[in-house]
Amino acid sequence: MSSGHRHLKQIQNGFSLIELLAAMAVLAIMFAILGQIFSLASKSMSDGKRRVDHFSTARSALDLIATDIQSGIFRDDLPAFRDASGATAPVFYTSRSGIGGDRELSLIRYQLDTTESILQRGSLGVNWAHDTNTLPIGFNLSSQLPLEANISTSQVFDVAFGALALEIYFLNSDGSITDTYSSNARTLIVSIAVADEKNLNILKQSGQINTLVSRLNKQTILTERYRSYWDTQLNDPSFLASVSVPARQSISIFERSIKLP
Repeated sequence: MSSGHRHLKQIQNGFSLIELLAAMAVLAIMFAILGQIFSLASKSMSDGKRRVDHFSTARSALDLIATDIQSGIFRDDLPAFRDASGATAPVFYTSRSGIGGDRELSLIRYQLDTTESILQRGSLGVNWAHDTNTLPIGFNLSSQLPLEANISTSQVFDVAFGALALEIYFLNSDGSITDTYSSNARTLIVSIAVADEKNLNILKQSGQINTLVSRLNKQTILTERYRSYWDTQLNDPSFLASVSVPARQSISIFERSIKLP
């Protein structure tokens, strides 16, 4: 076969321009599909990490509260779940030593720093002399815990970041729920709402944080569990119109029932 015939056969066996353009178009479509798949996978991983962060934050906080409750001191002659003013609050005595104390007795207070969206725990050690018959813990004060006001900033540490709301209420022996502790209370129910760090910063920068927190306000009259109440508030059309969808989706609500000892 002559060299001219071989050259013609090589040309005839090659790809035409139309075939090359078609192949490039197919490749472009495949890359676009792969890009969407990777984008969805990345979003799924991000959402999964956010859910894990939410769960870890809430679980750590609720575990700590439950541990404190299990060592709590609850007596008919000793107030519990009252702050210095007498309002319902996560404040109670435990049989564990606290900051600044050398006795196995401390006053615990959980509080929410609404400015920084941080759940905090305060611990005040209670001391008394060995030769005294009077204990400084306020027996027979059924409506308030005056020592709560003595917990200083140096005795407070951060427990959970991204906390937007914290509420407690009680399940009584007759099955009723109330926001006031009494000797009939059998279970403490703790509700906490948290947001991930990324969307929390967006909420603060956009000024939406106050709108969001206002939706997580305390019930005037306790008629339902806070988890259900907050879900209703956050899904209200007027709220959804003022807060972005990502911000709304960044909020997770957790609730735990803790049996009182």
